[in-house]
Amino acid sequence: MVIQFYLEFVRDALRTARESLETAYREGTAARTVGRGFYGDTTYELDRAVEEAVLTLAKRRLPKTTVISEERGIEPDPSAKLTLLLDPIDGSTNAKRRVSLCSTSLALADGATFGDIFVAGVMDHMSGRMIWGSRGAVYEDWALARPSRMRDLSDAILAFDSKVYRVPHERVEALVRLMKATKYPRIVSTAALETAYVASGRFEAFVAPYADLRSFDCLPAIFLVLEAGGAVDMPENELNTIPLDGSKKVNYVAAGNRALLKAILGRLNDA
Repeated sequence: MVIQFYLEFVRDALRTARESLETAYREGTAARTVGRGFYGDTTYELDRAVEEAVLTLAKRRLPKTTVISEERGIEPDPSAKLTLLLDPIDGSTNAKRRVSLCSTSLALADGATFGDIFVAGVMDHMSGRMIWGSRGAVYEDWALARPSRMRDLSDAILAFDSKVYRVPHERVEALVRLMKATKYPRIVSTAALETAYVASGRFEAFVAPYADLRSFDCLPAIFLVLEAGGAVDMPENELNTIPLDGSKKVNYVAAGNRALLKAILGRLNDA
């Protein structure tokens, strides 16, 4: 396996995604509703356009590939050697209103589970910044990604999953205590980007213990956090065996280092 070839695909696919989104904005079609995706969410023209552009590139570069994408769902290839996991736009509600905080995430795997991922990337559509890499080497654009070493919870920038309605009633108080423990809580509403920025140290942690995310929402970015040297807690699942097909919901906390992760979990688990 020539990793450089696959890394170049990740780079070019993310750039293609951004170009497609900008085209949809220029043409005034981005916010148009075009149906529902395979997993039940509303599909906007911006989702469809980005997905189509990335998959067209994949068909040209990676012809024997099974596709798992938020909009199209699962497109198996009987001769497939690879699996492409794709979320065309994470943060579609932001994107359709041009709030700008949205991302595209993708990963390539040589099997059907998280443990088989070998390259991944996330594009910040606002800045054009990429967090991308392979096993043992992760970059933000062209600089080596380094997770934060900060251990002090009060000074850490913590991003939180936005779907607070999913938090069990008996856990709300603990989550509020955690938010109060840091001076800098954030809600960006694109889990892929919030997690990827833990890999590069822009955020100290992303907290999503009740989010019920799907594989394409978060697994590419979780891969980047771990390969950059960060830490992830996933109490309900064995990470490496999580299927890529979206059949298992994912809850987790990602942090730049184990000491901070332990502090966060301590607050969340303190009844």
